[in-house]
Amino acid sequence: MRDDFISTVKAEWLVRQSKLTVADAKHLADKVDTGWWQQNKARILKSIGEA
Repeated sequence: MRDDFISTVKAEWLVRQSKLTVADAKHLADKVDTGWWQQNKARILKSIGEA
């Protein structure tokens, strides 16, 4: 429980120190999602029988 609290406080401190804007965060999330899909598309489509 104590470790969870400390991790939460550290994460919040890091977020407050960040210069990342909301728009930048959304752009980064979109890039990550796209990259993940590109890496996993064939495997997922194969598993659902669409490839």
